[in-house]
Amino acid sequence: MNISYVFQGAILLNKKKIVNIRNIVFCCLLCLVFTLSHFCYANISREYQIKAVFLYNYSKFITWPEHAFSSAGSPFTLCLLGKDPFGQILDITVEKENMRGRKVEIKRIQQIDDITGCQILYISKSVEFQLRKIYRHVRQYPILTVSDISDFVGRGGMIEFINENNKVRFTIDSEQLRSVGLQADANLLKIAVPR
Repeated sequence: MNISYVFQGAILLNKKKIVNIRNIVFCCLLCLVFTLSHFCYANISREYQIKAVFLYNYSKFITWPEHAFSSAGSPFTLCLLGKDPFGQILDITVEKENMRGRKVEIKRIQQIDDITGCQILYISKSVEFQLRKIYRHVRQYPILTVSDISDFVGRGGMIEFINENNKVRFTIDSEQLRSVGLQADANLLKIAVPR
């Protein structure tokens, strides 16, 4: 047996081991990245799953005037203004649901001028810089405004999501609701965090 062949075989074997170790390390890192991203998504999803349920359930505890709907058969429309933090979670939450005999629809909008037909308007943090303009426009209609923008209610919004002790809670400005003809049920006001 030629020693040079044995030596070359050992070098090839060691190179394959090095390549295999690199592949294993790469795969482990890749798995770690996917696991961490899934963990982060799961946390965000959990928060927005809860917020999606709240958004839909607000429709059960708020009374809209008849003129808030263009006709008796008009859907109940929940609008999202700006970047959508819910993804498909909100669509899944309201799928096959109705609000007092009206089909519930989700409408994603990017311009405040597109709020026609909305009963609830979720205002994303991505459009926070436009809040004054949004409020001026929305106050003309019986639309419930909801957001998780910091101090949303203090700045003229109606319902603000807040995180309190790792729980999603909300606060309400019932005066703002009444100013556009909306009425909050007393049970909803009882579970809201006092302002």
